[in-house]
Amino acid sequence: MVGVRMLPEPLGSAIGSLGSGLVMRLTGGYGKLKVVVFGILVAGGVGYSFCGLDTLTWLPELYLFMIGLGFMGSLTIMLVATLSAVEDEMQAVATGILYAGRAVGATIGVTASGVLFRHVLARHMPKAAARGISGDCHLEGGKGTACSAEQLDAYMYALRAVFLLSTALGIAGSACGILTRNFRLQRGPVRKT
Repeated sequence: MVGVRMLPEPLGSAIGSLGSGLVMRLTGGYGKLKVVVFGILVAGGVGYSFCGLDTLTWLPELYLFMIGLGFMGSLTIMLVATLSAVEDEMQAVATGILYAGRAVGATIGVTASGVLFRHVLARHMPKAAARGISGDCHLEGGKGTACSAEQLDAYMYALRAVFLLSTALGIAGSACGILTRNFRLQRGPVRKT
């Protein structure tokens, strides 16, 4: 069931990448499109950051869809913007640099998120432990958790901190992406043989 709940993100990613490519092909530009796509990414991140245990089931899936659509749409647009900004003989290098930056950013983001989660959880779990509650949650027969309300609050607080960090980084990245120069895309292939 958890895998099914994660499907909106890759579905949004596919639609975001393909849709951005089609829109750029039809319009010959990406200036307004990148603002829309980055806006969807940030809106999904903000919405996901404020989900809680009592949030309607379909809302996190909608936010995951928006994050996937915004992320892959923005990646496609930034790749096209990068390729449009450099000479033909430098396009392979520019693409490599773009993907290297993405990989380094993902690694740093996952590391920072893990450190933040652990730190925030460690700060909030002692409050539950002081009341005689251990830090472990166990499944009981696969039908739910034996977590106390304090434990769940501590975990949700830590998750919210991670989602707010990723949203803040998404806002910063979106601001940088929106500030990139807009180039007019060529209608036909210009190839040298």
